[in-house]
Amino acid sequence: RMKCIDNSGSEAMKVEKREIELNELKVIEGLDVEQGILYCNGDDTYLEILRAFCEDWEESGKQIEDLFQKKDWKNYTVAVHGLKSALFSIGVNKISEMAKQLEFAGKENRMTCIEANHAEVIENDKSFFVKLTEIDWLCTSKEEVDEEDEVAESLSGNEFDKVISEMEMAAYSFDIDTLEK
Repeated sequence: RMKCIDNSGSEAMKVEKREIELNELKVIEGLDVEQGILYCNGDDTYLEILRAFCEDWEESGKQIEDLFQKKDWKNYTVAVHGLKSALFSIGVNKISEMAKQLEFAGKENRMTCIEANHAEVIENDKSFFVKLTEIDWLCTSKEEVDEEDEVAESLSGNEFDKVISEMEMAAYSFDIDTLEK
């Protein structure tokens, strides 16, 4: 006689846990969880991408702020384009739309529009991600992050543009491996 292990209870617990997690996210103002699940090709990938956002949002915000302070409008426009796309893909439509306006202002050389609206977009983005980081199971604290992370190399403007373009293509095709690389 063969003995079989019944894993159905374990799988049911995973599904129940995931539902509880998604329901906790659904109460966050400004987060369209269903859109995020759709654009991230499923709830597991969605939660994985949200975790990655939790880890990277502070650095991303610093980069955009630095480009703004330097008045590096070309790279600023690229960075807010990335912010816009990333926010839209996880279901943060209001802030994504605000970032889109900054992106278009950059493309159209309307720097006074950027200067007038930058702080509001960054503050809204920060406020949203602070809400996410308060969810213990979603975002790990800085102490829990491995301190042996690689230091990123500096890129020239053309190299940076190429990397951003490749990342955008990977994001639109849900190619997580390329995005992680």
